[in-house]
Amino acid sequence: MLSPVCLALAPVPLALFFFYPFLKRFTALSHLGLGLAWGTAPLGGWLAVTGRLGPLAEMVPALLLAGFCVFWVAGFDVIYALLDRDFDRANGLHSLPAAIGESAALRVSQLLHFAGFLFLGTLVQTTFNGPAAFSLFAAAGLLILIGHARVQFGPLDPSAVDFAFFKVNAAVAFLVLILTAV
Repeated sequence: MLSPVCLALAPVPLALFFFYPFLKRFTALSHLGLGLAWGTAPLGGWLAVTGRLGPLAEMVPALLLAGFCVFWVAGFDVIYALLDRDFDRANGLHSLPAAIGESAALRVSQLLHFAGFLFLGTLVQTTFNGPAAFSLFAAAGLLILIGHARVQFGPLDPSAVDFAFFKVNAAVAFLVLILTAV
């Protein structure tokens, strides 16, 4: 049975997901709002399994995974928003591609993914230390690099974004699942 704290905190991710679309009306940093919403998942999982938030030292793995999720999701949301750049500009919506252009938005996406992989690398080093964990971490990083290369160096069309956003992220998610489940 889930802890009553889970029920009490359930509105937090719900509110974050609810308000994310509205963030696009106010800030080009809306991508971080989506990342933050997804970043609550590892913390919710931690709470569901342990029944408590804390002590902080015990929560480090969940916090590192949450940090990875925040930046990973924000990074791929920027890539996905590349296709909406003209629509966003025409309709007064805010996104990084609409605000700073395609090339700069891709650089920000790379920085967000790099920050996420710092969290994931720290998680691997501190919690899952071993050759299998390192191999999964390296494979996930390589996939992200391949996705970025496809979007950045090829023509920007829906198939490039589909590859980077859906296919690469599905594979990365699967690798991170294996990494954390084994």
